[in-house]
This record gives sequence, C-alpha cells and structure tokens, in this order.
Amino acid sequence: MLFEKVFNYKFKGKRDYVPGVDIYNSMLATVQQYFGNYPDSVKGNFHRFLRNHAMIHIHPETEILDKKTCYAHFLIEVAQAMFQINVSSLDEAITESYDYDENRLTDLINWTARSAKFIIKPDYSYMEQFVAITKRLHLNLYPDSNGQWIFTKIQIKDIIDPNAFTDCNMELKAGKNFHNKLTQNLIYCDDAPIGDIWFSLLPKGETK
Repeated sequence: MLFEKVFNYKFKGKRDYVPGVDIYNSMLATVQQYFGNYPDSVKGNFHRFLRNHAMIHIHPETEILDKKTCYAHFLIEVAQAMFQINVSSLDEAITESYDYDENRLTDLINWTARSAKFIIKPDYSYMEQFVAITKRLHLNLYPDSNGQWIFTKIQIKDIIDPNAFTDCNMELKAGKNFHNKLTQNLIYCDDAPIGDIWFSLLPKGETK
C-alpha cells in the first residue's frame, strides 16, 4: 500500500448510505492530495452500500487486494502508471446528514427523448450532475421499472480535473439497456466522448 486516508461522511438528504458520487469525489481528493494532480483516467465500481465512515487506500496496480473488504474499487492512470484504489468501511457509523435537493441539478437542461445537454453548474461537482441527470433519464425512459436505479460504475478519461469542465458543452446519452437491469450511458464534452456511466436496478425490498 502506498497511502491511506480516513474520510468522515454525512448522509446525503434522506439516504441511509453514502452514494457513489460522494465516494468518487473523496477518491478524487485523495488522489490529488497524494500525487499532486488528477488522474488521466478512472475506472470505478461500487460494490456495496457504505453506511460507515471509510478508509481510502492507494495501492500499486499489481497488489492483490482483499475483495471482502472492498466497498468500492478504482483503477486509475497517473503519468502513464496504473494504480488501484480500495475503499473499505471503518467501524464508526455515520450519524449526520445534510440537506440535498437533487431537482436543482436537473433544471436548465435541454432534454430529448434519450439525451440531456447541459453546462456544469459551479456549485455542484460534475459527478453529482452526471449521476442526477442520468437518474432523471432513467425515470423518463423506464418509468415502469420495479425498483431503484443506482449508480454502480464509471469510466472516464482525458477530463478528470473539475476545473476542466468549466467551458464544456456536456451531453449525456442513454446507451445500452441490458434486460432492464443494467444500463450504459455515454458522456460527451464538446461532442467528444469522454466516458460512460452505468446504472443498475435494485429491485424493491432488496439491499446492496
């Protein structure tokens, strides 16, 4: 292991778990602190709901990790070298929350049947906006889905630094739908593809 950092979270709105977007943002902050810059690419998966504070660990690419302790896992590229990031739960439960109005992230959007065009709002992280807008697309496209659409995977390259999104004309497009259980959605900046964001359907009554 190369580096580790404790993150103390608060629940977002009425959620009783740490959403993937907050884990992504804390991972990005950890990478920036350790390497002094942002990664060139990120591939991330969110495996289980995190309900405690967490430890974020940076590992060499070749190190074998214990999957049983992994709540989220990222593979990042920094200066042409690859690294792993593992997010593990601490024993301390989260007891605080903060207000969060997701609808504010989905206004002033140019919606079509299968896409959304927008500019990044400066008072929210870009990943918060990607997730909120993709979720709204799912509610529009799949209104009869019996469950909750949740953010479970991200692949993004070339534009990772939050400051780099300032002048981008963003577009999110609904892509493949795998049996209404898993979806791939495409992310564009100024008409150039920069990654994709995946959602999974969590059936009603189930927990992750």
